[in-house]
Amino acid sequence: AATPYSNFVPLKDDLITRLNENLNETLSSLKRTQDTALLHQLETQIDEGFSHVGSNRDLIERLPTSTLLDVLSSGGLLDREKCYLIAALLHAELTLLQIQQVALPEAQVIKTLNLYLEAALEDVAADDIHERTEELIALSNAYTLPQSSEWRLFEYARYMQRYAQAEDKLFYILDTFGSNDEAIRRGRSFYQTLLQTSDAQLEQGNLPKNEVQEGLNALESYAQA
Repeated sequence: AATPYSNFVPLKDDLITRLNENLNETLSSLKRTQDTALLHQLETQIDEGFSHVGSNRDLIERLPTSTLLDVLSSGGLLDREKCYLIAALLHAELTLLQIQQVALPEAQVIKTLNLYLEAALEDVAADDIHERTEELIALSNAYTLPQSSEWRLFEYARYMQRYAQAEDKLFYILDTFGSNDEAIRRGRSFYQTLLQTSDAQLEQGNLPKNEVQEGLNALESYAQA
């Protein structure tokens, strides 16, 4: 079956591709043997990656996600490949900490998740983007996420055509953060799109048409509360 990312082509930036491949190779080796030389090699590769995006890891780790996304955008367009690379570099650091059995910094897990989600939603042409995103979603289950991250997860589930999952996330957001005008608007947009979606596609997303209407009715009750 076709998916939203069936027609992806390789990353256009050859250097990003090479950096990513080198990171994966070194991490794979480290999982087999925690050799000191490999640890130093990974650190060097991470530094080279951050250098490629024109910054250093300390600055990127300190910047809030929203500020970092602004820095990576020009004219309202996100540089999705750099966004993906930064996420991969932060992910490499997290994996290294896991290998060393060190507690993961919550803020870095959430930031890495956010960047992967943004890159995925922007259709970054990376073969492993969804595998990586799912891994970070699993890691983030240990934490209470901010509203902005929960909305990204909603949009990601919607993008992946997991409509029932997106609906669950929508009502979680409404219950947790409140039903303000923006949340209701986004919910209505979601359901209006689903009402125009084929029955077969809705069934694949585990949200049949009758449940779409029920969900919209439930959303309107939030709007009137």
